[in-house]
Amino acid sequence: MTVEDIRNWVNFELNKHQTGNTLSKDEYNLCLKWANEEYFKLKYSLPEQYRPGQPLSGQAWAVTQENIDALSPFLMAKGGKNYPQMIIDTNGFANFPSDYVHVSSIRYGKRVVEVVSNDVLGDRLDSPIVQPTSQYPICCFYSGYIQFYPTDLKFVNFDYLRMPATPIWGATIVNDEYVYNPNTSTQLEWPEFTHIDIANMIVNYAAKNLRDFDMVQVSENRKDKGQ
Repeated sequence: MTVEDIRNWVNFELNKHQTGNTLSKDEYNLCLKWANEEYFKLKYSLPEQYRPGQPLSGQAWAVTQENIDALSPFLMAKGGKNYPQMIIDTNGFANFPSDYVHVSSIRYGKRVVEVVSNDVLGDRLDSPIVQPTSQYPICCFYSGYIQFYPTDLKFVNFDYLRMPATPIWGATIVNDEYVYNPNTSTQLEWPEFTHIDIANMIVNYAAKNLRDFDMVQVSENRKDKGQ
């Protein structure tokens, strides 16, 4: 669906009782932005659902094929077919991609690079048994960069998720009214099968803002049932 299709459906849902409830251009674009970001967070993992000793949520990246398919437009590769690898300098430092959100995998040749937390890094570096080597490399994430060990790897393949582009309903003014303009619009990057979920999120936002509690309940039920 285009952002215009979604807008028409959202306004139809909000105005079911002929109350005149619709979203303005700015309101709709704000809802589009937040639904786009919330849906991404929902699909790759909700830390709010984590429990002590169980850092898992109901949905997460690579847990199900449906989530893999939904997030596939945002899976980027540093390395592999037609993509340059991530460069590591002589100190073992590599910068995060500017659009980085979440790591999927890191490989040095055919070997998996283990991501370790900072609190165990010292023990790993000092250990005579599990000290990092080119056969068993490790890395640690810091603000803006990744530290690799051993430091002379030079290149790795780095797969990660980026944020989806912000969708925008573009419009021009005709006879004092906003009319959809596809040339100034930015469409959802999500696969088509996810659009109804995003539309339901927008209905839910708008219904809460309009205090249409019947519509809030309808949209919540749809989310629960995947309709």
